[in-house]
Amino acid sequence: MLLKVPCNEWVNYNDYTQVWYASKEKQLIRILKKEIEFFKPKVLFINGIYSWYFNLVPLMFCRATRKIISVRGMLHPGALSQKAFKKKTYLLFFKLAGLHRRYAFHASDENEKKYIQDIFGDKIRVYVAKNFPKRLLQQQPLKKTRDTLELVAIALISPMKNILTVLLALQHATENIVYNIYGSVKDEPYWKTCLEKIKLMPLNVVVKYHGHVEPSKVEEVLMYSHVFILPSKSENFGHAIFEALSAGKPVITSNNTPWKNLAHSKAGINVDNDSVSLQNAISLFAAMEYEEYSLWSKNAGIYATNAIRFEEIKKQYKSMFAT
Repeated sequence: MLLKVPCNEWVNYNDYTQVWYASKEKQLIRILKKEIEFFKPKVLFINGIYSWYFNLVPLMFCRATRKIISVRGMLHPGALSQKAFKKKTYLLFFKLAGLHRRYAFHASDENEKKYIQDIFGDKIRVYVAKNFPKRLLQQQPLKKTRDTLELVAIALISPMKNILTVLLALQHATENIVYNIYGSVKDEPYWKTCLEKIKLMPLNVVVKYHGHVEPSKVEEVLMYSHVFILPSKSENFGHAIFEALSAGKPVITSNNTPWKNLAHSKAGINVDNDSVSLQNAISLFAAMEYEEYSLWSKNAGIYATNAIRFEEIKKQYKSMFAT
């Protein structure tokens, strides 16, 4: 369902945030310049690096005393492997124009700081400030019997999220498994390939696509699953992963996310990006009885609680935005 959202005007998102949604106009640059000149911000914080309208135009026309580019995982090697030539060409011109020396960068952790420096050099300014996630209430473990499993994924459907690899793993499953997929389709050809694989599922595997889910409904969606599965090729943070963990859902994800050592904490499993590793992880959870699964569910919530230090993160952002 499409929502009617006011364009080219500021609307209240919550009590302390306003949002401006741009229309698809030929005069968008002129409109953006007008808004920038009207507000005259002291700090300009840019999400992303590749957009002409919403990254480069504000950087060029805003006279803020501090301009910070938050790359949001876009320089992770896994992300750079997608549309590699186009991205490498863009970043080359970015450097040749000397833009990387004019502005500061935001990294969500030390690993991302290294990725930024690998592209732009060690002398650029990089602030490290972790993401502020949404923490959900820990849910009661879903009832479970041996050789059954309810999987759920919430993500934009694209090659980066590796949904196809999950489907390839499920083709070899011998347990009774339901795989629920939520999220908008970002890459239509990729989703078409996924749909072809879904048709080949064995009778013991059911795949359900539910489309977009509103943020307010995520908690309810997680309530009816045992395990959250999202083996992304890369994640800057993975908010959906954290929300699932905080709700008490063990997670199956790749080694290319910030959520490491899950098996050690009995909060989930980190896998390689191949169908065999995924199949093994899925089988491990499917084989669990309720008592064992309940322990992993409890530990997922504990893992999420221990992973985030909110007061420390506040200090990091105050330091970055100080003028």
